[in-house]
Amino acid sequence: MTEMHAIIPAAGHSSRMSGFKPLLPLGDEVVVERLIRLLRDVGARRIVVVCGHRAGELEPVVRESGGEAVRNPKWESGMFSSVLAGLQALEGEEGHFFLLPVDVMLVRRDTLQRLAKARTKLCESVLHPIFQGRRGHPPLIPLSLRDDIMKWSGGNGLAGYFAQRERQAVEIQVADERVRLDVDTGENYAKALDLLTWEDTPSRAECLALLDITPGVTDMGRRHSRAVARFALRMAEALNVVRGVENQLDVRLVEAAGLLHDIAKGLPDHERAGGAMLADMGYPCVGAVTAEHRDVDPPEERPLAEREVVFLADKLVQGDRLVPVRRRFQSKMEQQADDPEEVEAIKGRMERALRVQELVEDELGGSVERVAGKGDPPG
Repeated sequence: MTEMHAIIPAAGHSSRMSGFKPLLPLGDEVVVERLIRLLRDVGARRIVVVCGHRAGELEPVVRESGGEAVRNPKWESGMFSSVLAGLQALEGEEGHFFLLPVDVMLVRRDTLQRLAKARTKLCESVLHPIFQGRRGHPPLIPLSLRDDIMKWSGGNGLAGYFAQRERQAVEIQVADERVRLDVDTGENYAKALDLLTWEDTPSRAECLALLDITPGVTDMGRRHSRAVARFALRMAEALNVVRGVENQLDVRLVEAAGLLHDIAKGLPDHERAGGAMLADMGYPCVGAVTAEHRDVDPPEERPLAEREVVFLADKLVQGDRLVPVRRRFQSKMEQQADDPEEVEAIKGRMERALRVQELVEDELGGSVERVAGKGDPPG
């Protein structure tokens, strides 16, 4: 497998922001520390951070984080000059490099992993992440193009160069709306800080994109998942209304786990496989709920949590329709009538589901099917 490297252009003024962008806080890190860590996590060997404005402040942070600081004496002439400075530093290297501007500070690890995996079969192509039909950052670029890029004088920087090389471009579908988030204003930085609080939970749009790009997910599987998420979210919101502040459910986690609970459907032990898959993508909380959606032991000494809500919603949905729990399990028992042991296992899951339903209804003071279906008949 070819090596990977990275260039992070970080030389600009940050003139539309009140702070210096590479050193702005993002949680427990600053921006440049986060980007270097992510690139290291996916196997980038050399990570070149191109410095210019306030280079003396930035360079020590880059080195302490495991990156290489390179100065661009022409940084005021624009980002393409920083790309060239980074390529100069990578002279003699082979493989590919990510081009990740410091402006694109919240790109997800899974996006980098998908690009890295795709390069093994598309070694001479420029790989662009694409979300909802639009390209974003970072492209993954073959270093075989290094000399050609450095000779480019056709205008519009690297975008102009790529426009002349569209036949070498391949778009890689990703479930990451952040590839389009260019933090170049204080308002966008505030948005980035808000998104950071949901780092380990994908948005609804990202979940739907993930279902679209995951092999083995069928159209009915997507419809079932959307129904489970819809009913789980309604139950969670209703429970939150009657609960105190300390016991609120994370409705975003509930919706994400509902949408993704069957992402590994068709694989052995699909709930555990799906949980592991999501954890590897950087979504451990969603993965933990997904891993237990097939069966749970009803809690007796704590309030119902997100996992029980998603579990029950899954048991209330057959295909994409809301049905009573007993009807859903009766159908399964009929399918397994020749296997008494499996029928007993199904009965056990049904009793646990009915107990969770009873606990939900005790809290709500009403029918769970009415709450989940908002008054619609349950099938």
